[in-house]
Amino acid sequence: MNSKCFQEILDNSVRPEYLQEYVSDTDLMKNDLSNNSKLIRYCMPLQRPISASSGEPLKNEICQLASTPPITQFNHSNSTVFFISTIAYGKKIEKICCVCGDTAACQHYGVQTCEGCKGFFKRTVQKNASYICLGNKDCPVDKRRRNRCQYCRFQKCISVGMVKEVCPRSPPISLITSLVRAYVDTIPDMTSLNYMYFNNQKESFCESEQVQQFYNILTTSINVIKQMADKIPGFLDFTLADQEILFQSAALELFVLRLSYRLKSTDSKLIFCNGTVLQRNQCQRSFGDWLSAIVEFSKNLHDMQIDISSFSCLCALVLITDRFGIQELKKVELLQQKIVSSLRDHITKNDNVQNKSYYLSKLLGKLSELRTLSVQGLQRIFYLKLEDLVSTPPIIEHMFLASLPY
Repeated sequence: MNSKCFQEILDNSVRPEYLQEYVSDTDLMKNDLSNNSKLIRYCMPLQRPISASSGEPLKNEICQLASTPPITQFNHSNSTVFFISTIAYGKKIEKICCVCGDTAACQHYGVQTCEGCKGFFKRTVQKNASYICLGNKDCPVDKRRRNRCQYCRFQKCISVGMVKEVCPRSPPISLITSLVRAYVDTIPDMTSLNYMYFNNQKESFCESEQVQQFYNILTTSINVIKQMADKIPGFLDFTLADQEILFQSAALELFVLRLSYRLKSTDSKLIFCNGTVLQRNQCQRSFGDWLSAIVEFSKNLHDMQIDISSFSCLCALVLITDRFGIQELKKVELLQQKIVSSLRDHITKNDNVQNKSYYLSKLLGKLSELRTLSVQGLQRIFYLKLEDLVSTPPIIEHMFLASLPY
């Protein structure tokens, strides 16, 4: 546009605040503005501005400018196109949402959109949602029908140029939240516990059946504990060899810890990982003195009034720790430090804990107690194998007996 023509526009009451933006003629062709009769287009070259009413040269009246040939006839490489967002009587034109045609406030994610389409696009990207079109994937998307098909609406968002990478992702889930979820997702469902043997006091319940039941409980508990281990963030990033060492070394400790957390001093029942419920005296033959040690540990654990967040961190620390034979010890120690740091932060913010540093030290001291209880468990399993009342299941043999030095 020559400077003389542009100066005449400014001199004839077109105020600077109505100069919205300069855009290329390619951008103009991308936007369907044919229905917006109030929008004024200026294309190069321009004729002398004329009055829309009298045809006389423009003076102090805001009016429409007539352009020479349609934009499609210009040599786009040499032409410049810009919009002046103004209408008669000096009012601003409303911006239109490129997705549904509703009123748009401003530009969102690279495109001029309304608040509704902005929110829809943000939710879809953050949740990584996928939609299905019940039609032919060409559903109309306008102000009235934009909520009918989410698939076509999202595709329209993409097609008009909304950029997914600009959309902020959901805040990352904290480590301690993930640890709680790993534990909660693997606890027995309290609405479907197995009380089949709970009140079974018949004398014919022989020793071999009790030992077999012990093996069944231990085997199914191992499977549940493995599911929990796999859910702990970072565990599956270790080598398979390190995963196996960590899990096998921690399995009995986690069995004791999880059982102790569910065991109440005022109740005589034991709830195992697989949902089986038994009386304590029903486990005496198979567990032996190991059961008494577990009950005592449980009492001390509950005296500390450990909440589920601290307990979940403790479970993770039982698994993620230095064990003999670990190949990538630095990775294990790094994850261990992150868990301890999360636990420390949680205790610091916990108003129910008085002496916070002492509480943390006492809680971490439970790890060494669990190792002692694990050794007692290994001794009990080895004793039952020597009794040979029931053949030892292969998984018990592999995990707990194959590595024994005797």
